[in-house]
Amino acid sequence: MSRLPPAVLYLTIYNPTLKPSGPIADDDEDAEEQAHILFYTSRERAVSRDKMLRQVGLAKALVNFSEYAIPSLFSSFCNRIVLTYSKLKKK
Repeated sequence: MSRLPPAVLYLTIYNPTLKPSGPIADDDEDAEEQAHILFYTSRERAVSRDKMLRQVGLAKALVNFSEYAIPSLFSSFCNRIVLTYSKLKKK
C-alpha cells in the first residue's frame, strides 16, 4: 500500500445567508444552494455542479452537526474569533 501525502482536494467559501440574485426557473432545484457558494476550486480540472453542491452540502452538515453536538465549544470558538477580530480592528 502506497502512502500519499496530505493534500487539499477542494477549497470552498460559502455563505448560507445569500439568496439567488435573479429569477429562479421552476425546474432548477439547486439554484438557491448554488447561490451560497462564493468561491470554489478543486484539484480536478472540471467539476460537475452536482459534485460541487454535494461537497458544500457536506461542509454545511458538518458545521450544523458541530453546533448541535458541542454548542458550548462552538459558541466559545465563535466568540474567540469575534473578539480577536474586534481587537485587531481597534489597532
